[in-house]
Amino acid sequence: MFKSKTLTADPKEHLRRTRILLDKNDNSLLAYAALELRFCIERIVHNQLALSDEVSRKIKKGYHPKTKKSEMMSIDPNSNHDYDIYYTDPQSGEKSYWGTYKNIPETKVNSIFGKLGAYLHMKPGLKLGVVDDPWYVETRAFLNETQMYLAERIENSEPYFSYTDLDNYELIKK
Repeated sequence: MFKSKTLTADPKEHLRRTRILLDKNDNSLLAYAALELRFCIERIVHNQLALSDEVSRKIKKGYHPKTKKSEMMSIDPNSNHDYDIYYTDPQSGEKSYWGTYKNIPETKVNSIFGKLGAYLHMKPGLKLGVVDDPWYVETRAFLNETQMYLAERIENSEPYFSYTDLDNYELIKK
C-alpha cells in the first residue's frame, strides 16, 4: 500500500498516503487519512519553526502545531503572510526572483488540526454501515479539501526563517 512502512518527516509523503487512502473510497479508512493529515500539518509547522534560532528547545521538541505556529508568530508576526523572495547580486546589484514562501495562517492551522483530531474519536449517533451517511460525506469532503490545500501550500514553498536574516535576500509581501 505504502512505499515507506515507517513514519516519515516528509509532509509530501503524508499527503501522498492521504491521497491513496481517500482514493480507495472506503469509509473505514477516513480516520487513517485524518491521522496522515495531522502528521502532515505537524511536520509542516515543525519544519518552518525548526529554522529559527530564537525558538526554545522545549517548543522545538514538542509536536503540537498550534503551539508551534503561535511561537512562530511571537518570534516574527510577519511570518503569517505569503512572500516572494528575491536575491540581489552583491556585485551587479541585479535583483532576481528566488522563490516563494506560502504561509498557512495560524487560524487555518488551528482549525484544521482541531477538526482532524475530532475525526479520530468515536462518533455517537453515526449510522454504521450506511455508506452515504452525511458524516462520511462531509468528512471525506473536508479531508479532500484539506489534502489539496496543504499540497498547494507546500508546493514550491521556501522556509520563511531560512531567508529572514540573510544578506542579499529580500522578502516582499504578496
